[in-house]
Amino acid sequence: MPKMKLRNKDLGLNSLAPNSNVTLNRAMDSDTTNRSAEDKERVESEDGVDENENTREEQVDYEGHYQVNDKRDHAQSNSKQRDNTQKSAAIGNSSDEEWLEAKERIAARMERINELCKEQKYPNFHNYYLYFFETFGPGGITWCPVFKASSSTWRDFFIDSVVDPDANVGGDHYNLAVLSRAALTFKNSRTHESAPRNSRARTFQSETDDSVRFAIVRHPIARLISHFHKTQNFPFEVKRQREMWTEEAIVNSRTNSSWDDATKWKYRRELTKYVDELEPPVDHAPFSIDNPYLHPPYPTFVEMVDFIIKHREPKLDNKGANGHWRPAVEWCDICQNDFDIIIQLEKEPDELMVLLEKLDMLQYKDALLKTHNYSSIKESISEKRMFREFIDLLNRQQISSLNRMFAKDFLLLGYDPIPLKNYNA
Repeated sequence: MPKMKLRNKDLGLNSLAPNSNVTLNRAMDSDTTNRSAEDKERVESEDGVDENENTREEQVDYEGHYQVNDKRDHAQSNSKQRDNTQKSAAIGNSSDEEWLEAKERIAARMERINELCKEQKYPNFHNYYLYFFETFGPGGITWCPVFKASSSTWRDFFIDSVVDPDANVGGDHYNLAVLSRAALTFKNSRTHESAPRNSRARTFQSETDDSVRFAIVRHPIARLISHFHKTQNFPFEVKRQREMWTEEAIVNSRTNSSWDDATKWKYRRELTKYVDELEPPVDHAPFSIDNPYLHPPYPTFVEMVDFIIKHREPKLDNKGANGHWRPAVEWCDICQNDFDIIIQLEKEPDELMVLLEKLDMLQYKDALLKTHNYSSIKESISEKRMFREFIDLLNRQQISSLNRMFAKDFLLLGYDPIPLKNYNA
């Protein structure tokens, strides 16, 4: 059977279209592998960078290269520049009326959350993914990092502000675990007698009673798309997340029941070897040209969705509870942890300015707005188009499962579920 050899540096995955049902023989350009060390560091933690890069259509040339549709790529590059210009303008020109509207919108959201929490009587999920920083705000601030909702921007800010510059976890400086000393855990929680649920006393001994608890949320499907982009854009993430989900998602979706044991063993061995070689980058060992596990050598969006559904329905397990796709209401235990303010990433910069005002941190606005995120651009056409493109890949059953999975987020946080009409049967 014909074999082919791939160099790891050729494996640029940053521009594949969302469908990604292409056959990979060779990689495209080497832009991804030429990323700076700083870029690499910022995707090596639990969350990684907030990327929502536009996708590009590509066609495979079996002589060994991807042919990029330059015309569409150029058009989308122009669209990205327009969106960034819109964002810069919005930051500097938010009117008093927009500020007031944002404050009223947040107040209404918090009132709705409090009312629904009492009405729905959601169980205590016993999640304490909270980080307390006493040096900020008038009485300290407490943050719940919702992954793929600007969490890496805030993580990096806190690390740069309160952690020794040489601090690292496994050699990674920008890693959420670097903030472990700020984490609030069940071990330092107060008893219910000393901190009754209806009081302003905080639950944790190391947290001040007048701290401001906050979270930034995002449409849950946009979070999934962003996490998919992470493994698509950075090949080494396929290896780093292999135990979490990547290899299982590939094997579950592409294994053919007609294969004999020898074929299964050969294809799986080649996949394992290939992923092993993604980091550090080396020339790949030869592999079968028809090995479906390597075409493409990362899970597609649909395969990721199927993996998540499998581990959440009918029963939630540890892989299904991963923070990158766990509903924010559960991950932050919003109904139990008494948040003071929750903003939507899609409503930045106006809602972010309100948040920074409440945290007494307006002096840090430039640092916290430096990362361009398509969800935070008002009326972003790019974000909406990308959302539709990915949703169109899903069938009715997958959409129904995702709507059930994120029902709490849709209800409490004010997001719309995915409509079933006009999508694949």
